[in-house]
Amino acid sequence: MWIFFLVFPVVLLAGSDFQLAYQYYKKGNYEKSLAISERYLKKHKSGDIHSDKLLYIYVTSETSLYRIDQALDNFVKNNKNSKMLSLSIYRTMERALVLGSYDTGAKWGEIFKRQAQKEVFYGKGLFLYSCILHSAKQNNKLKELIHYSLALPIDSFSRKRILKIKNNHKF
Repeated sequence: MWIFFLVFPVVLLAGSDFQLAYQYYKKGNYEKSLAISERYLKKHKSGDIHSDKLLYIYVTSETSLYRIDQALDNFVKNNKNSKMLSLSIYRTMERALVLGSYDTGAKWGEIFKRQAQKEVFYGKGLFLYSCILHSAKQNNKLKELIHYSLALPIDSFSRKRILKIKNNHKF
């Protein structure tokens, strides 16, 4: 037992940080979950089994879009893609749209488009990205995205919504 703890202490500690942050998050204590996840992400640059989950807790708990943007930048540079990373990017795009920070939303929308292709919620993310581009009046990028979205399955609800924007938008 001692050998296991001596060889794998980081995994055990990471698990306890995650469990603690998650418990605070579930109870609505976002300040404490934010503090734990932020501390962990600053200490651990490369990913482990809990870092992407702690990133998601951080993204959903942090109120500053600027700080979320910085944390995501650091995480993307040092980690491979995962479902939780894609969810974190999606949540950042939502927040950027609501706050009217279209440049940040467009930046993460483009990254989402490249990295989340295998995710079930990919079409919804593209629709969110199209809403950001439409709100920002970035017509050229919106045209590119509409053309790109034609590759989505024909029965995709998100594809239909994106094409509805196309039909209602004068280029």
